[in-house]
Order: sequence, then structure tokens, then C-alpha cells
Amino acid sequence: FNEMCLQFQKCVVKGQIDASDPFLSNLKAYKAYVDPKKEYLAHYKVYNDGIKTLMYNRQLNRFKDFDEFVSILMRVLKTSVIDQPYTYAGFLKSNNVTVMSTGLAIEIAESSYMNDFDKYNELVKSKNWQFFVNTCNTYGFMIDYNVPWRIVADIGAQEVLKYSRKYGPETVDQIFAFQYEKSSKYGVEILKKMLYELYNYVKLDSYDETETCRDGSLIKRQIYPKLYAPNVFYEKYSDEYFTKIYLTLRMIEEQPNIDEVEREKIITEQMKLLNTPKNRNKVYTRFESIINRPFDKVGSLSYSVYVQQLRDLEAFEQGEGTIILNTGGSSDISGY
Repeated sequence: FNEMCLQFQKCVVKGQIDASDPFLSNLKAYKAYVDPKKEYLAHYKVYNDGIKTLMYNRQLNRFKDFDEFVSILMRVLKTSVIDQPYTYAGFLKSNNVTVMSTGLAIEIAESSYMNDFDKYNELVKSKNWQFFVNTCNTYGFMIDYNVPWRIVADIGAQEVLKYSRKYGPETVDQIFAFQYEKSSKYGVEILKKMLYELYNYVKLDSYDETETCRDGSLIKRQIYPKLYAPNVFYEKYSDEYFTKIYLTLRMIEEQPNIDEVEREKIITEQMKLLNTPKNRNKVYTRFESIINRPFDKVGSLSYSVYVQQLRDLEAFEQGEGTIILNTGGSSDISGY
């Protein structure tokens, strides 16, 4: 980007472009990287405020310990995450996050996203517009169609890879491997902290619970929800405990209509992998690839495989195919 700015400055000096253009003459970065983690923390604080209010209004904040709290919370989240994600990975994929959080985008003007008329006049009708388009192509930038003052680095372009090699990464895969981190790994870590904080935020200091005795009389007891010191809490509730919660929420966020039995099957298989040290780091990548596949409308991955097997068998019996059936592999659930 800095080299592209120098190119604009040279062309202004030579009189090759209009020096009076407010944006497309002396390029300047008005906005660049937006930290998605900071955006997410703000998101979940608002989310948790909403959860606390809902639990209070519906008297769902009467729980004795963290396990009871999670049981109630999951009933709430199974509905809410369909519209607004709770996990970090779900947040990144939602419309709450823009391309500015990728670290690949720069905005060269301060303009309202909603004022299309001014946007068109200031940029697209500029005398320097075509020069801007050509120069972006030369330096490996794409122009956002909806926000033309926003340019995005095309990390697959040779022009961009030429610059990335100076810092180590030589391919697109290496850029992702060296410069980015897997969202799910951070997502599980932050979920532990989030749920611990939410428990303490929502729980009552005490509440009354009425019990009916055998003789029909009523006894009122005062319940004091359990308090957990941080070290005791994280020792009692393991990584596996929070990982299962995380995987369940991700499944609902991505595939809310999937059959619950199928969902539990997928999560159980992933938890088995989690307990294998050599596969631990692969769990989240594999899981995300599974839940982002198109599911059959009846909500079952295995259903799609089963239907294809029936079609293959029917074709074989009619002499139109071989007896090679789809029994697993990289394209279906049995292969992960």
C-alpha cells in the first residue's frame, strides 16, 4: 500500500493525475485493521446482558451450581444462536464482522456507508478513478464493489505474494498458516472464561425454594448458589467439558435443523478424537469442515449417504452402474 501511495505522489508531481481530488490523489489510510477479538468481547458483553435480563424475567436464574446453570443456559442459547452467534467462530462468520477484521483491507476515505450518491460522485466519477482501478490491479488490490473506497489485498495475486515473501510466507497456504490462527482454538479458551463470568453475573446471592413434605405441609428453604474460586472452577471443569459445549453451539449455529441424534453422533466422534493427543489439534479444523457441508433437508448427513447408496444399487440392478458404493471417505461423515 505504501508503494502504491508513492506511485500516486509521483503521478501528481508529473501532472498525470488530478492533484485536487480529495481522495484519489494523495492516498491515505483512514481505516485499516479492526481486531475481531475486541469486537467479539464487546459482542458477548451485550449478549450476556441480554441473557441476564431474560433469565431474570423468566425466573431462570434459580440454580444451585454451575451444572444447573449450564443446563438452563443451553436451552436459552439453542434458540438465540440461530439468529445471533455466541461462539467466536460463529461471530466471525456473521454479518457482525466485516472484511476489515481480516487485516487485508484498507479504507482510503472517510465516507458514510449509507450515502450511495455521495460515494458515487466522490469516487466513481473522479477523473482519477480509472487510474485508481488500474493501479490497484498493478499492486494486487481488489476494490470493494459496495464500498469503493475500500481496497482488499488479493493474497493469491503474484503482486501480493512478492511482498509477502519478504516476511516469510511464499504461498497463500503459508500466509494462512503463519499469519492467522484457528478461531476454534481461541473460541474454546474464551468460552471457559465467558461462562465462568456469566455464571457469577447471573446467579443470585440466594433464593427461596419451597418443598412439599409427605404430610402435605410446605417447607421454605433458602438456597445459596455455589461459589467457585477460579482455580477450583477450572480444575473441576475440564477442557473436554467446555469443548463439548462449544461443539454443540457451533452445530446449532451452522446447522440448526439437523436431527439431534445426528448432532450428538458427530460431537461424540469429535470428542473421541480430542482424547487422542496426535489428533487434538486437528479436531476443530475437521469439525468446522463437517458442519459447513450442506446437510440434507431432513437434517441428517447419513441420510444423504444412504440415499446415494440406494441410487447406486438401483443403477447396478438395471445394468447402468457398478456395485461400488459410497461407504466412506473424504466426502462423507464416516471419513472424518
